[in-house]
Amino acid sequence: MRLAVMVLGLLLIVSTTLGVAAQDGTAAPGLLNAVARDFRAASDGSTELFYLRVRVASFRTAEDASGAIPLWFEQQRTGDVFHYDVSEVSPIAITRLADETQALIGTVPFDEDPSITADVAFIAVREGRTLYLFDGWSSYGGVEDRVIDIAERTLGIEPLEFDPVPNVAYTSGAFWDALLRIEHLPAGMTWDGDFSPCVGVLGATDCPDDATPVATPEQNA
Repeated sequence: MRLAVMVLGLLLIVSTTLGVAAQDGTAAPGLLNAVARDFRAASDGSTELFYLRVRVASFRTAEDASGAIPLWFEQQRTGDVFHYDVSEVSPIAITRLADETQALIGTVPFDEDPSITADVAFIAVREGRTLYLFDGWSSYGGVEDRVIDIAERTLGIEPLEFDPVPNVAYTSGAFWDALLRIEHLPAGMTWDGDFSPCVGVLGATDCPDDATPVATPEQNA
């Protein structure tokens, strides 16, 4: 089972790394800034989640932030970032956090081998004019409960004063300090890179040179 989970995770990491630069789209109205952090299951760790991406985005107004949620959901459903068929994920009623919480949940097949499936939760939490967006992937079901628990830990995170985990080079300062860290996750997860989204509804107008994910498929193999 562990090998199967790691294969799923590797397929997902390869897909996101190769696909993030290819997806086109217009930034959501009112977007000011967006940052993202990736995590994956370590080879010898827990498999409650085998992949997690968290994004934090700020908008000019709360209305702009709320309006970006359906745009982000549509991007997940129609984009070719993950190489999974996520077109059939469905909205569900879910625990409300902060001012607004919406979710898409489903079991999705891998495009190149439909016998490989994953349980996925796309969860958006709005706090004022800030959005916290979570992509959680699991092979055990119940992924929405795990991601909601992580979302609760994410809200109100204190700025990072020191790095409690060796060999993790988090980006820090300004908006990056709103991103969750390894200590907020289930045991067995490892950091997989920080980046600024450059495409899609959270894409910045002017991206830095290092705006692609830190991790590469070769590093994760």
